[in-house]
Amino acid sequence: MTKYILKDKFSYSISLTFVWGILQFIFHKNDLIFLMPATLIMIFILSLVSYYKTDNYIQKILIENESINIQYQKNFFEGKPKIFSSNTNSVKSYKFTSKSILDSSHSISIKFIDENNLHNKITFRTNNDEYFIDKIYQLKKQ
Repeated sequence: MTKYILKDKFSYSISLTFVWGILQFIFHKNDLIFLMPATLIMIFILSLVSYYKTDNYIQKILIENESINIQYQKNFFEGKPKIFSSNTNSVKSYKFTSKSILDSSHSISIKFIDENNLHNKITFRTNNDEYFIDKIYQLKKQ
């Protein structure tokens, strides 16, 4: 899972910097002294932002009776996995987002009402296509 998280976190910043660098080279060929340090600084800053952005990566989803339990991992912290539990009646909506050119993973966003009667939203990510499609079917069925 660590390999997938590394790819997910840094692929966007590397691809964006690569495209920016190519465009700068095409339009400003005489400015290579600026281009190399600017590209390195840009990739460094975008990588830092990507690294510190907190994402929840799905490990397992259990849907039983009137309850949804999602075991997930935050970023690289492989210690004890966290568990999101909610009653299906408190879930207001699901939003499913599939992979795109700039995003290498699927996401499932759940809007729910927490214990304090406040509206809340949590988003989980996965890269397994079959697993994602199966979970869409299970969650829509609820």
